[in-house]
Amino acid sequence: MEVSKINPNQIKVDESRFRKDFGDISELADSIRNFGLLQPVVIDRDFNLIAGERRLRACLSLELPEILVRFYDELDELTAREIELEENIRRKQFTWPEEVLAKAEIDALKRKKYGETPQGSWTKEGWSLRDTAKELGQSVGAISQDIQLAKGLELYPELVKEKTKGKALNRLKTLRERELRKALMEKLGEDFEFDLDGVIKMGDCLDLLKNLADNSIDLVVTDPPWGININQTEAGENSGKSYYSDTEDEVKNLLSFVYPELFRVLKPGSHAYVCFGMDYYQWHRDELELAGFQVDPLPIIWDKMSKGSMTTPFRYSNSYSPWFLCWKENPRILNEGSGQKNLISVKRVPPNEKNHPAENPQEVLSWFIRNSSEPGDLVLDPFMGGASTLLAALSLQRKALGFEKDPVHFSKAREVINNYFKGNI
Repeated sequence: MEVSKINPNQIKVDESRFRKDFGDISELADSIRNFGLLQPVVIDRDFNLIAGERRLRACLSLELPEILVRFYDELDELTAREIELEENIRRKQFTWPEEVLAKAEIDALKRKKYGETPQGSWTKEGWSLRDTAKELGQSVGAISQDIQLAKGLELYPELVKEKTKGKALNRLKTLRERELRKALMEKLGEDFEFDLDGVIKMGDCLDLLKNLADNSIDLVVTDPPWGININQTEAGENSGKSYYSDTEDEVKNLLSFVYPELFRVLKPGSHAYVCFGMDYYQWHRDELELAGFQVDPLPIIWDKMSKGSMTTPFRYSNSYSPWFLCWKENPRILNEGSGQKNLISVKRVPPNEKNHPAENPQEVLSWFIRNSSEPGDLVLDPFMGGASTLLAALSLQRKALGFEKDPVHFSKAREVINNYFKGNI
């Protein structure tokens, strides 16, 4: 490639170039003033810019009469675009939207230039995602994620407002889920998932359970009252007076009838996840087994990643919740496969985001639901509280059913589910 000197004002810049945000070029301009232009700007024979727009802008700001340029002879459009994109990506000067769009275009240009590698083929012919990853020195997973995000930017331009790729990916996931819900609503019309009264019911769970047919539920995920008078604990402060008492004796009496009903309505081979207070480990295990369940003696631990609200210098702070995994007859295989740890670390729901004083994070509940059910399955929570289990189930394209007898909590849950169906959350 020939190197020469020309007036920088002769260089033509195509408005379709990828870089839009050039940042502060004053430091680059100072460097060029002090040390000269160490890396020539790359142009074609028609003086069209190929690479080095930041350097060109810095030189123009200095009003230099001449700058070094490198002519790239007989350059086709695809190769010119490759040079522009790869130069900037390797220097990591793009904003995240520019970066992911550039990677997506490099992948598309390479495929156009070299052809597609047939799906599932081990041939070296053509171009694949793995080739793009190798070319840019990144993992296949990272490149795949960036290309998906680039496609997301085309569908949802508002993603550009997110400050980081991580936040944009989370936002994209939410937007896609909303689109899926809308599409599902259009397809299913008035089907069960979108019949609000069919999703949540107010009343005593024992009475409502008796209305369910045998072997009609695919999965149970529930956090029953713990028998600790929640209104007298820190978790219950400012949450309003409960509609019912949850003393230890009353809760034990209730659950001794509820657990057999849950076993009756659960389909053979299906799972039930039951949260409990560690002080009552043996009582819950005995009652669940007496109802007919097989119970894994090693509970799943939700690590809340922070100390408990009630602390003392004489004891360790309680910072986890245990969950029993139970099953009816021969258990199904976990969808996520073998070797999973019985520990999940997820931060608590922030107090200002809670719909219920004892609300569990949807990430924990979603983990159970993904592992133990399929899309379209019916997930039951007979103590639904703020409806977090129902939201987790619906977001994973499962059917959901929840019971709540407290009219205050029921009203809040109904509002949450209604907003979900409307696409407001």
